[in-house]
Amino acid sequence: MSHMMRRILAILMAVLMTVTVADADVSIAVACRGDANLDGTVNVKDATLVKQVYLMLNIFGRDEALQTLLADTNGDGRINTKDATFIKQAYLGLATLEW
Repeated sequence: MSHMMRRILAILMAVLMTVTVADADVSIAVACRGDANLDGTVNVKDATLVKQVYLMLNIFGRDEALQTLLADTNGDGRINTKDATFIKQAYLGLATLEW
């Protein structure tokens, strides 16, 4: 996949909304770059998961494709410690997660 197509896919996935309707209750989840565990926030838990996946100590869940896309914060096509470090820096306000 070309770099441009990957960026377009990343942007589309970032605004992907999942809507669940149950008894008139609606929940909407929006994916955010760096949110590797899909809990709605970017924090140290995401960085820890990315590092564990890189070291093969953990795996992504059923949304592996989306999680992989969101975890690849530097856009190099690989999940590694650079991504985990960048997520920690963003959490501390030392970096900005942009598309």
